[in-house]
Amino acid sequence: LENASTSNEIIFFDRGIVDSLAYHHVHQLKVSKELVQLIQKLRYDHIFVLDTILPYDTTGRLEDDPQFSLKVRNEIEKAYREQGYTPHTLPQSKVEERANRIMQKIGIALKKNP
Repeated sequence: LENASTSNEIIFFDRGIVDSLAYHHVHQLKVSKELVQLIQKLRYDHIFVLDTILPYDTTGRLEDDPQFSLKVRNEIEKAYREQGYTPHTLPQSKVEERANRIMQKIGIALKKNP
């Protein structure tokens, strides 16, 4: 998807290629040369790291326990910093508040529903 976008489009990704690097580290997997090359080639304008929502939902939708989720979140932020990014951290809040903060950071105003 990253390769398919044009420079004048605004596209949001739930996960970026650098997240893969973080997951490799968490699971102690070897990082391939191809992954390193992709990370170096594909760059993002903004990185947003959302704090884990606590109390943690344990309804079975997610397999991770809260401690593992926090570990992954921290490893993702670390991986982006190691790749030269300055991630914007978004604290736990309502979805609309997080969306507004993201849009403010990239310079777009959200329209309010009537």
